[in-house]
Amino acid sequence: SPSLNPETLSRIEGLIARLGSPDWATRESATRELGAFGYLARPVLQRELAATDDPEVERRLERVLSGLN
Repeated sequence: SPSLNPETLSRIEGLIARLGSPDWATRESATRELGAFGYLARPVLQRELAATDDPEVERRLERVLSGLN
């Protein structure tokens, strides 16, 4: 399976960080952008889901993961 280059990994991690933003629009756009990465993002999303203690971030990561092929 294709692996993430450091630039893409950094982009995904930055978007995940924005899932916890106090701004709803920021959280929404980050959620949509993460979904656009597709299955490539899955390992990173799963790792962050296991690590987070923020219910909002958890909910959004689950939403993105459930939408991936």
